[in-house]
Amino acid sequence: MRLLLGIIAFVCFAEIGPAGSPLTRTFEMGMIFWPPLGEATERNAIERGVGLTVEGSDHLLVQLPWSPTRPEVAGRANWIASIARGHGRRLTIAVDWMEATRDLVLGGRAAPWRFSDRSTRERFVEAVEEAAKRHQPEYFILGVEVNYYAFANPEDFREFVGAYRAAPERIRAASPRTRCLVTFQYELLSGRDVERGAKGDSGPVRAFGPDLDLLGIATYPHLAGLKPGDVSAAYFHQLAALDRPFGIFETSWPSSGPWTEVDQDVYLRRILEVCDRRSARLLIWTATTDTAGIPEVGGDRRAFEAEAGWMRSLGLWRLDGGRKTVVTTWKEWHSRAMRRG
Repeated sequence: MRLLLGIIAFVCFAEIGPAGSPLTRTFEMGMIFWPPLGEATERNAIERGVGLTVEGSDHLLVQLPWSPTRPEVAGRANWIASIARGHGRRLTIAVDWMEATRDLVLGGRAAPWRFSDRSTRERFVEAVEEAAKRHQPEYFILGVEVNYYAFANPEDFREFVGAYRAAPERIRAASPRTRCLVTFQYELLSGRDVERGAKGDSGPVRAFGPDLDLLGIATYPHLAGLKPGDVSAAYFHQLAALDRPFGIFETSWPSSGPWTEVDQDVYLRRILEVCDRRSARLLIWTATTDTAGIPEVGGDRRAFEAEAGWMRSLGLWRLDGGRKTVVTTWKEWHSRAMRRG
């Protein structure tokens, strides 16, 4: 299938602030595009989604599942990596080796596996090394929301930390400019995840010591029971306590269920202000467009869909390409010139 690979030309003009100086931002902006596979208008939807993603992003992120039974990363990253190269966008590759339910490793119900197995660790490091060599990403995320695994399986989490520590040297030998990290789920990190206890735990961050090139964050404050207008710099106090350079590699607010597109826009404005105030390096919005499906689940899919149906409405655009309220805010901030905080 020929996909949209031609150059999309666009010009962004910085707006002028009250004092006559151009408005600026400290962080790069990007989106994740999840192809709506299985839709009747699949080809058109994919080409439209790619165009919107490229035009509205400095940075593209591709998130791929990983397990010992499906270890290849480099080939599955080809599509987004080629789009990033073709349009002069920076690239992040993220490997996600946990179930969407975040209670065990991917495929662990059908075929249990652990990082304590030496061959698993070796296959993991080899896979990310090859992907780094082929695609030269700006950032390589070697685990997504890994503090969930520290909560669910602390013993094997320690084994993963050992596997992680073996990876950066080999990744940098293959791609010297690539920075290595994992992401942490902020609501769990800060004690706001009511399902897993209200006690914050920065131990999983400290477990990596100095081996994280950047503190990666995934955050969904609606899961903590907040309203979008409640989100402020104070909510992210744990970031100040950790005192590390950080980026938000995954965030959004649903526009369905009890929430509206206006709620989503209020949240975007708040999180953009937080990133600017705290000098974030990067903000990645979870989805360019709404999606028809949700991630693969190895357990009770029906129960997961009932609980996590909100995942379908995280996009800046609707599934049919219609603009939501939030698009205007995103484009205004993306038009701002970069500054270093």
